[in-house]
Amino acid sequence: MRLRQFGAVGHAGRPGVPTGRMAHKVTDPVEPVVICNQLIRDAIVVKDDEGAVDPQKTQQEVQWHEVTCLSFSYKDILGINNLVGLDNLVKLKLDNNKIWKIQNLGHLVNLEWLDLSFNNIEKIEGLETLTKLTDLALFNNLITEVEGIGTLQELSALSLGNNRLENLDGLMCLRKIPSIRILNLDGNPICLNEDYRQYVLAHIKDLRYLDYRLVDTVAVQAARERYQDQILEIEEGESQTERERSAAAAKGAREKVIAEANLSGLDTLFNRLVDEDKDLKKVEALDTHNNMLEETIDEYRRDFEHAVEEFMETVTERRKIKVTETKDFSEAMVQATEKNMQSGISMIAEFDQLKKETFLAYAESTDLGEKDRLIADLRERNELLRDDLMKLEVALQEQVDEVTGVYYKLFKEVVDTNVTAFQDFFQKLRVLEQAWGDKLGEQAKDLMNTFNAQKDADKEKGKGDKGGDPDMSIGGAMEFDESLKALLGDKELLLGSIVASHENHGMLIDGLEDQLVNNEKKELESIMEDLQTQEHKRSRLRVSEVLRIVDEVSAVQIDEVVAADREYE
Repeated sequence: MRLRQFGAVGHAGRPGVPTGRMAHKVTDPVEPVVICNQLIRDAIVVKDDEGAVDPQKTQQEVQWHEVTCLSFSYKDILGINNLVGLDNLVKLKLDNNKIWKIQNLGHLVNLEWLDLSFNNIEKIEGLETLTKLTDLALFNNLITEVEGIGTLQELSALSLGNNRLENLDGLMCLRKIPSIRILNLDGNPICLNEDYRQYVLAHIKDLRYLDYRLVDTVAVQAARERYQDQILEIEEGESQTERERSAAAAKGAREKVIAEANLSGLDTLFNRLVDEDKDLKKVEALDTHNNMLEETIDEYRRDFEHAVEEFMETVTERRKIKVTETKDFSEAMVQATEKNMQSGISMIAEFDQLKKETFLAYAESTDLGEKDRLIADLRERNELLRDDLMKLEVALQEQVDEVTGVYYKLFKEVVDTNVTAFQDFFQKLRVLEQAWGDKLGEQAKDLMNTFNAQKDADKEKGKGDKGGDPDMSIGGAMEFDESLKALLGDKELLLGSIVASHENHGMLIDGLEDQLVNNEKKELESIMEDLQTQEHKRSRLRVSEVLRIVDEVSAVQIDEVVAADREYE
């Protein structure tokens, strides 16, 4: 759909709505048509179209899954429906109908070309999943807002002419589709705005055609200069949005890698230790003395996060071994299954040839004894075929068990290594936690002893000052913050909070270790359970198919041939 297709012909073959006129509702007094199978057949394009799969086929010969182009133009269709099974559709013409809503198109994910011109559509919707669309025509409808096309990032041609668009700022969403090169808005109320063309050229980048006219680079430059301040502000916002999007994407990718490597929660563990620690908040006054608490936490954080980073890198690399083993296993399974199935297909083909030759000999023979022998031999061969096919299935099951056993052994070696690594790593974290708790506790005791000693010294000094208040004397203890004085004066609160903090940290560390170790073990269990379920399902299906071929197809065919021959006699 390019310039020549952007609204040149109106409903029922009449000329399109002239530029500057608002779209009108289609109200022809004709009975609405429902899309049915025959209408779909009639709409299939098989000749003179670049999208047709096989130009040699007729409309009746083409299968639903082969259809790539449908043309429902001028059919008085009221609603879009019954397009199930046309998942390979590339081009769809629904122009010049009475359609009022865009619906039931979400499954047509291969659609590239969609024409909904000359209908009664009031809202752009239902197109979110059609991400391969390159050409979209909604010319001459009743649309009042540009919306619902943000996911169409491959869209290059968009026709919204002769609608009811009134708001210039409402076109800003088109900036988010950088692939648009051809845009038609002609015939909308916004076109009556004297700033319309310059506004569009300034705000929508890289247009080649606007309203059937080639875009002049000089005009674009002039438009951008006119809206320079606004454009700079918009571009700064877009750059910030893109940075945030990139950061979010990188974060998401990292979280995915972490989750796949069974490391979730490890990268945020230290923050949890600190942020969820209510006991640590009780001793925050220690920071009023040379940032004691903050410095011990910072030192602890550096050692903790360094250990986490090293461990996560090691486990992430080991994850690649699991991926490789799984890939090799899958390939081995496919190879074994395909080879076995091919042997079965050859056996069936050989029997079918024998069956064909036997039926021919049976039909030509006039000797009843010879006929009975032919049928008896064929029945016996049919039974042998069943035995041979079942033997193939048993052989495949044994091969699957062998391959699965090797896979289990190799995967379990990685799991066991990881479990040991998790246990060693978390023990290292417990050592770091113990060292931090001990250090903070010792510093708190030393500070408390210093404070008490200075407080006693201040009291002695105060006794020498007649009439003086010992608590108001100038000395070392008076240099402490009031909140710190209260904390240092309550030994049970100070030391008890530090001990409780350390114990809570230990429980968080232990809890995450248990979780990750269990996840590591359960991953293998889950994989093996899924494999067992899949293999059981495959085997049952294979056996059912063997029995169907032998008992329900070949045996029945033999009986039918014999019965027909006896009836003829």
